Amino acid sequence: SSDRKMIMWNIDNGEVLKKIKTHSKRVSALAVNDYNIVTGSRDYKIKIWGYDDSVEALDSEDETVKPKYSLIKSLKVKNGIPTALSQNENDLIVATENGYISFYNKITHDYNKQYNTLAKIQKPRKRKKKKEVLIMGEDGDFVNEDEELEEESQTMGLEPKLQKIYDVENFGNKLLCALEDSSIKVWDMEKNKAISLMRGDTTTVKDIKISSMNILTASKKGTVGVYEIETSNFVNLIEGHQYDVNSIAVYEDDKVVSAGEDYSIKIRDIESGDLILNIKEAHEDIITKIIVFENLLISASLDKTIKVRDIRDGKLISILYGHKSGVTSLAFDEDDMTLISTSEDKTLKAWSLKDFSLIATMDRHKSGVIDVIITDDYLVSIAKDKTIKVWKYYE
Repeated sequence: SSDRKMIMWNIDNGEVLKKIKTHSKRVSALAVNDYNIVTGSRDYKIKIWGYDDSVEALDSEDETVKPKYSLIKSLKVKNGIPTALSQNENDLIVATENGYISFYNKITHDYNKQYNTLAKIQKPRKRKKKKEVLIMGEDGDFVNEDEELEEESQTMGLEPKLQKIYDVENFGNKLLCALEDSSIKVWDMEKNKAISLMRGDTTTVKDIKISSMNILTASKKGTVGVYEIETSNFVNLIEGHQYDVNSIAVYEDDKVVSAGEDYSIKIRDIESGDLILNIKEAHEDIITKIIVFENLLISASLDKTIKVRDIRDGKLISILYGHKSGVTSLAFDEDDMTLISTSEDKTLKAWSLKDFSLIATMDRHKSGVIDVIITDDYLVSIAKDKTIKVWKYYE
């Protein structure tokens, strides 16, 4: 199945006889005879199994024999230091400070395609249409004649330079990119075209999140911008932070949680902007990332700590210590309550939020780690060493 396991059952009573970890990616084919079991997988391997648990085609390079959190692959980032990391159904998406967005296949990790911030904004070209015109014929009667009219194609101008990308976020087939000039450029990933430019806030956007009704942005001037998701129209500006807002999260779909360089965490109603909870001095240094899961509020900071709170009242539940430098980003696996953190100390760490213990440390980057995401099969991290590293995450 897609969990990479092969299970043998007793047909008579439904009892599980044996579970076998098979491939590094989803098993897509299975064949059985009296002597062997053959499995095929999206890892491009076929394995032949004996009923005595022997297996052919399993070697030391096979991911299934490596422990969890092992480094699987290292890729070089194209066009500069990476700034943000995202994913869609098929691709890993990496943005850089030089204004490029690269796509890598999630299964093979092969380079796929690239966008850049100089792309023209193209609206659909309207084709020629015919207009019915009445003209006088030779006999003096009016007759119809088609006249071709061509509507002007709408194409917005070219940005003057490549711009640093602060964040990328996707929903559906759209990719939103927060640019240095305070705009958000929108791509249609199916057509591979830049289709619109969102403007509302007047300073650089550092984070983008999406609720069911709104696109939310965090800005350098301490505000949260609110856009309608259907029209992309700017509808509200929520103020309250003294300095940059670095990270935002959506809570219960109608509230936004924000944190940044004034060390505070604030929860506000998205529609009215009313303050619901204000956690002053939530950390002792700049807050870099926040995550909300059910009633847990998780925050990372340059003070080297990760703090877990009850979001309903802000009460501190636990503090995770272990990083030697500032914590830069977080990713959370809801299924097994595992938190992944990245740091300027060149490491990633895995934490259990069941008992708040440290599970593992990954230390193969050569400079500060910027961001991390959890895919179906792997952890993927980017760092200032201009690499993308792929880590084993499945059991």
